[in-house]
Amino acid sequence: MPLHTTAAAFGQEQLQAAAAASEKVRLSFASPAPGREQLLEGALLNRYLELIGSTLQRPFGCGKIAGIKRLGDPRLPAFEVVIEVVTFGEAFGQPPYGLVSLTVRDRPDLVSLTGIEKQRNLSEDEYKNRCRWFVQ
Repeated sequence: MPLHTTAAAFGQEQLQAAAAASEKVRLSFASPAPGREQLLEGALLNRYLELIGSTLQRPFGCGKIAGIKRLGDPRLPAFEVVIEVVTFGEAFGQPPYGLVSLTVRDRPDLVSLTGIEKQRNLSEDEYKNRCRWFVQ
């Protein structure tokens, strides 16, 4: 059958079935739109990128806010934020993979690192699961 087949020649049912199959394939590869919480987490992580980079001095990614709590007077905006990131070998996305936890104190006038701890090494599967948006 030529590539320029019309709807009449191909049949309406076959066209609808092909369109439905195409839509299913397209949807299975589409990433869901991020929700409000994911957007806020991303914005907060952006605030700490320079601090994390200068502290680790190695490639990192796949950041996640592991915890956050208000410090002191609830009328004053001071927080303790625990961030988990995956560190890489010599290049971004290359092994060995490590899970590092950083604790940050965040006030309007100062952002400071109050703790850093290497949690553990990650296996290839753990890395792929944690960084699935990055891993092809």
